[in-house]
Amino acid sequence: MSHTPDNNDNLRAAEQRLEHAWTNRELEPSALRGVAETVLAEFAQTSGAERLLARARLARAHALTNAGDFAEAGALADLAAEEFRRLGDSEHAAWADLSRAVCAYYRSDYETARRLTEGARDAFAALANDRGQASAHSALANIARVSGQTGPALVHARHALDLFRACEHRPGLAMTLNNLGAIAHDLGDFKQAVSYFEEALKIARAMGYRRVEGFALNNIGSSCEAGGDIATALAWHRESFALKEKTGDRRGQAISLNNIGIALKKLGRHAEALEQQQRGLELFRAMEDDWGQSYCQLELGDLAAKRGERNRAREHFEQSLTLRRKIGDRRLEGEALLALAGLLLPAAADSADLVQARNCAAGALAIAEEMDVLPLRYEARRQLQQIERAAGRLEQALGHCEEAMTLEKQIARREADERLNSLRVLHEVETARLELEQERTRAKELEAALHEAERQRQRAAAADEAKSETLRIVAHDLRNPVAAIRAVADLLVDRVQRDTEGSEYCDMIATSADEVLEMVGNLMEEAALADGDLPRERRPVDVSRILQAQVRAHAAQARLKRLRFETNVPDVLVLTANEKWLNTIFTNLISNALKFSPRNATVIVDAEREKNPDGAEAIHVTITDQGPGLNAADMERLFGKYARLSAQPTGGEPSSGLGLFLVRKLVELQHGRVWAESTGTGRGSRFHVVLPLDGTG
Repeated sequence: MSHTPDNNDNLRAAEQRLEHAWTNRELEPSALRGVAETVLAEFAQTSGAERLLARARLARAHALTNAGDFAEAGALADLAAEEFRRLGDSEHAAWADLSRAVCAYYRSDYETARRLTEGARDAFAALANDRGQASAHSALANIARVSGQTGPALVHARHALDLFRACEHRPGLAMTLNNLGAIAHDLGDFKQAVSYFEEALKIARAMGYRRVEGFALNNIGSSCEAGGDIATALAWHRESFALKEKTGDRRGQAISLNNIGIALKKLGRHAEALEQQQRGLELFRAMEDDWGQSYCQLELGDLAAKRGERNRAREHFEQSLTLRRKIGDRRLEGEALLALAGLLLPAAADSADLVQARNCAAGALAIAEEMDVLPLRYEARRQLQQIERAAGRLEQALGHCEEAMTLEKQIARREADERLNSLRVLHEVETARLELEQERTRAKELEAALHEAERQRQRAAAADEAKSETLRIVAHDLRNPVAAIRAVADLLVDRVQRDTEGSEYCDMIATSADEVLEMVGNLMEEAALADGDLPRERRPVDVSRILQAQVRAHAAQARLKRLRFETNVPDVLVLTANEKWLNTIFTNLISNALKFSPRNATVIVDAEREKNPDGAEAIHVTITDQGPGLNAADMERLFGKYARLSAQPTGGEPSSGLGLFLVRKLVELQHGRVWAESTGTGRGSRFHVVLPLDGTG
């Protein structure tokens, strides 16, 4: 089939459906299988659909694994992995390898499962795919646990837990908690095991992960059973079965039926147990699940032996042995051989049954020694001791007894060491989990506090904005009438020059108007500064002209306090700057000098060109007063917003506390420096402003 626009649209739509189903595979496993099978049917002959078909095969393999069809799932995963590698898609190839590993695990081919999972883990690590790495570590934890390697199982489970938490993948988190519970169960810490399983169950139920919920229910039942509470265990197993029946999880149903049968057997309800085990066996047979069948056959054999049906028990044990040899799981084969030997043991000396029992026990011992499985070696030696004793071969029986005693000590030492190490790691995992829960609680409290702080900040900002807006309006509305008053005062001065008292009144009007205009100007400048609305244009400006103009503008204020100006300013001092900002800077500094100077004092204004330490040219302006001076505390807050100093204006003049704050800001905006000097209280102050000649820093 050739590419067409419609065909491309169909491909994209199918990719989106498949991606959605794959992302939600824990929530809707049946939907994943349906979408995958539809895609495989619709696009089997479509050119350019190779990647889509490979992904559909992987999705179907995942669904079939959940359904217990490991043979077909494994074959599909093999095809998908090969196709992804051909397409250069390393991420999906790693997922396919992980699916192949799961199939190998359920076929009890643990070595293949480990090899494939480690390869997938390394591929995910190279891709920085946390969810993939977490899934791989979770699988490795399972493989290590069933292989009797509790320490490595815990290490992998802890890695998986950290990674699933990092990527916030809750189904994986629940599965890993199930793994940790299973490890705690193996260590005999059933209370801790149930705690992990219950946490997994809580997550699964909250998020609707039915498959994980089924695992958790099943595991809680197993831990209750191991802890001796068989009746409670039976209730959990039945709840697990009901859930799996509802979701169509056939393999899960078969496992639950097997567990229900074991619980009923322990309660002495053998007929009911037999019925449940047979139902489980039929389900495993329908799925061609040799692993599940082998366990059911072993349980059915044990039930038959308890019911006195020796021949039937033998048939079940032999079928279990055949299945385990077919699977290729040597350890399970050894366990089946010991079960059969135990059944045959109560036999007369030199009978055929006793010979077969010896052969079975010897076979189990050979497997145990080959695999170095101490518990299996111990049980085989115990069986052989009893067999040789029954045969009257006491010397051989004594030899097996001595070997069994040595193995028992080795097992005790190894189990103690492993248990101690595993419990240490388990404690570390639990501590980390509790710390994380505490961090989450603190994070929630902090989030609530931050939310409240932000709400208060917004309220304060709104109030501040309203205040600033009010000040802007008031300042704007005051400026024109006050400027008019100032202009009238100047006119009056011209008319009453010969009237000393009248001239003084005019100076008072002019000075008051200047003070209000200064405050209005400062308020408007500060508002513009806060809003970022200050005009930033720069051009050549004569600083000498500005300083002289400011001295003249403050003449009326100086006359009121009988102050004198001394100016040492060159005729011309040009630099590149913002003229409006310079006026604001020097207005505030000269006004401050006048406010804080006593009557009959002198205010000195100096300006010169100089070179900075880096060699760049600058203009240096100093304004010196003979006022009360500055103490150490004043120096620290001198240029702060709304700063209040220890000294007060000598003539009771008003002060907004914004003047020096604006001076610092406007000087810094022009890449300059401003500072003050004072030798102490009562010795006056000197303010320095240094601005670069070219207007750059």
